[in-house]
Amino acid sequence: MRISEIINIIKINFLFGIIVVLVLSIITCIGYFIVYKKIIGGSKKINKRQIMIVLKKLLIVTLQFIGLEENRHIIYGSII
Repeated sequence: MRISEIINIIKINFLFGIIVVLVLSIITCIGYFIVYKKIIGGSKKINKRQIMIVLKKLLIVTLQFIGLEENRHIIYGSII
């Protein structure tokens, strides 16, 4: 595999990652401002401690999932 092919793959994946982050950001903003604030009438403020707890739990679950995917052949035998 040539260096130019590797750089091309990195560019494609980087662009895809940016698009996914933008789409998720738009969905989050829509969910927060339209659904929570206007429809439900939410007035509760979320403090930094609650955000950190949720991010920590999300990180733990993500790392566990990645570990399971990488070690699947150990758990279930050989990969078919």
